[in-house]
Amino acid sequence: MPKPTPKASDDATMPFLEHLAELRQRLLRAAIAIASTTLACFFVAEYIYLWLAQPLLSALPDDKQRLVFLDPVEPFLVYVKVAAIAGVLAASPYVLYQLWKFVAPGLYAREKRAVVPFVLLGSIFFFGGAAFCRYVVLPYGLETLMGVGFDTQTMAIEPQITMEAYLSVSTKMLLAFGIVFELPVLVLFLSWAHLITYQTLLKRWRGALVLCVLIGAILTPPDVITQLMLFVPLYTLYLLSIGIAWVFGARPKKQSAADPD
Repeated sequence: MPKPTPKASDDATMPFLEHLAELRQRLLRAAIAIASTTLACFFVAEYIYLWLAQPLLSALPDDKQRLVFLDPVEPFLVYVKVAAIAGVLAASPYVLYQLWKFVAPGLYAREKRAVVPFVLLGSIFFFGGAAFCRYVVLPYGLETLMGVGFDTQTMAIEPQITMEAYLSVSTKMLLAFGIVFELPVLVLFLSWAHLITYQTLLKRWRGALVLCVLIGAILTPPDVITQLMLFVPLYTLYLLSIGIAWVFGARPKKQSAADPD
């Protein structure tokens, strides 16, 4: 008597449930890592916030180097947000590793070799853009903006900048610069996948110039110096991306003399 064959639905369901269980396990590990680093960062959140606020404090006069808060719980909430942001950034390598372990079995060997360099370069350029914002853009930009208020001759103006307001502005700028600096990595990926060529980027340099000006005007405070500080590196990265696309992208095949027209 022949043995009963398993139902087709069982064969299709079990792999899906196994993948779902593995995804849950990876997400749980990533969540534990983020929670752990966030908790650890909370104990030094005050120092992290001081590091972040130093450009603003340096731009203020000596007798006004302070921030204010309008709610009794505002300092605590600000430090919680600082700890959460720092915790996510600190745990990001482990989170990316868990993501990599989940998707790696479904990738080809060529794709597996490419993932690690892309993740590494993406992290370097993101943190490089954030560091450029913190050490170059924020000091000069805030000094210019604070100078506008203190140089006025018509009225007495005193800054009352809250902890929450400065955290919101500074983190948005750090994130914006970090994302903008990912442009070469994005072009590298598109060139490697043969989705874009250096000829396309080269032909559209005028449109890219206008787009970089608009991005600099939207993502930065309304002063020319700060906008130039984003426009210049952004357009430089675009020109660098043309070279990256030329090196790693698909090259047009040369037509031999024997080939028909």
